[in-house]
Amino acid sequence: MGNEVEVLIEQTSACSSCSVKMACATSEMQQKVVTASAQGVLAVGDSVIVYGEQRIGLRAVMLAFVFPLALALAALFAFSAMLSNEGIAALCSLAVLVPYYALLATQRDKISRQLRFSARHA
Repeated sequence: MGNEVEVLIEQTSACSSCSVKMACATSEMQQKVVTASAQGVLAVGDSVIVYGEQRIGLRAVMLAFVFPLALALAALFAFSAMLSNEGIAALCSLAVLVPYYALLATQRDKISRQLRFSARHA
């Protein structure tokens, strides 16, 4: 593997090339920085392709969406059985997600070592 590089990704909406995008409220652009292993020699300003193994994407989806959804649904059924008010049961099941995402945040370094990306010349 090569050395690590930080890649700036500019995520734009579908209408970013429109001539009136500055006056439009739906036009948006976000910048994200991804750390990746460089495949070959890369320099600042190079156009690169960032890629990862399919299992990386699957693991990220599981951690960010599937596990929390299963947790929230299980908590909803449990709280619905214990409480007579469905609204409070729903709020409690959503509140269960706060410690889950807090735990993910504390494990950020460990998770980022498992979710590795690579970058090569475009």
